Amino acid sequence: MSGAGGEVYGAGMPDRPAVTVVLTEAPLSLDAAFRAVVDPACGGTALFVGTTRTPNEGRQVDQLEYEAHPELAVRALERVGRAAAARHRLGAVYLAHRVGVVPAAEPSVVVAAAAPHRAAALTGCRELIDELKRTVPIWKKERFAEGGAHWVGSLDPRGSGGLKPSPPEPEGAARA
Repeated sequence: MSGAGGEVYGAGMPDRPAVTVVLTEAPLSLDAAFRAVVDPACGGTALFVGTTRTPNEGRQVDQLEYEAHPELAVRALERVGRAAAARHRLGAVYLAHRVGVVPAAEPSVVVAAAAPHRAAALTGCRELIDELKRTVPIWKKERFAEGGAHWVGSLDPRGSGGLKPSPPEPEGAARA
């Protein structure tokens, strides 16, 4: 697609856009996400930050706990990033997710997309978070202020049969 000056949409963009993936117990950095995708050829940058919210469904949430199979999760994050980059002609992509304990109001997930124009960056960013949540094997447990906890998105995630494989069994745990 050509613009008014005859320039080609995405000209000067790399053939293989940068895809940065982070899976960590450390707090996430919005600055790191922006720096990973900023590119002079990209005039649009979109960033999404998902934080631990409280209350949720009428209950006070103290923290979330995330579990992941690191190798599978990293490969899935890379796949999601490359697919969105190709589909939306993104110049760079960033996907980061915490594992372990994430207190209320802290970021659990950060995704960013850069593209020559804002529409592609925004659409790409939306696809990144939607596909990450739908397909990447990362599981979330809410822990409540009044005590108790539950896995989010499944009545029994250890035998759910959903799109994501079940979370890993803790060592030494017996199945009912």
